[in-house]
Amino acid sequence: MDAHLMNKLNDILRHEWTGVAQYAQAGFVVSGFWREVYASMFFDNAKESYGHARLIGDKIVALGGVPTIERNPVQQSNDLAATIPPRDRESEYHGIPRGCYGQRSRNDPRSGLSR
Repeated sequence: MDAHLMNKLNDILRHEWTGVAQYAQAGFVVSGFWREVYASMFFDNAKESYGHARLIGDKIVALGGVPTIERNPVQQSNDLAATIPPRDRESEYHGIPRGCYGQRSRNDPRSGLSR
């Protein structure tokens, strides 16, 4: 087992866990006329992040590692704009470096992650 690869995969997993929590938080706090539409969208995004977390977690176990249960801090506020930063940051919401999934596959072809 390559410790560097496991650390990188767990870093990705931590960001996906953060996505689950942050999207769910946004789904809870969105209010007003468009609540039904946007709450649904945020909860769907939380499910998508969970799906990514599950794929990465399964890959970590398949490679002999232990998946992390840690996540990054989640913004909590009734102000939706404060909870979800703009999408033009390095990552969707969590500072994942651009191309990190592709970088993992280049580091170890056994990872099974495609570019």
